[in-house]
Amino acid sequence: MTACSATAAACAPSNGGSAGSRAIGWGSTLKGGPGGRAGARPAPANIEPSPGEEVWGVVYRITRRDLLRLNSTEGVPGGYYRPLWLDAEDSERRPIEAVAYVAAGGNSDGRPSLRYITLLREGARAHGLPAHWIDKLERVRPADA
Repeated sequence: MTACSATAAACAPSNGGSAGSRAIGWGSTLKGGPGGRAGARPAPANIEPSPGEEVWGVVYRITRRDLLRLNSTEGVPGGYYRPLWLDAEDSERRPIEAVAYVAAGGNSDGRPSLRYITLLREGARAHGLPAHWIDKLERVRPADA
């Protein structure tokens, strides 16, 4: 399985998508661009361990072959992203194992481009993610605003 978190909700719909999936104990973050320089480029959305928080998104069931293809398109291994396997829940709160792609970045928070945060917001709405998650995305101010 692979997780396209709501912070990466621009993933195209496919068979087996499960709206309302979440990873507990993880928080969303927007970190500085490559090389650790906040503001170097618009910040990518990421997840990081954060007790008491949760990240909402959409989980897709994919084959091992699809996972290898997804890895290659995301530059894994050795690229800008690294896969992170984590425990999550599907829309019926059943435990599942998922993988999220975590982008390299700096230690300070950054801001996403307007285009990127718009994709995240629209993806969250299209997949019926909870209102409190969409509200959180709405409060993110883009770098080019």
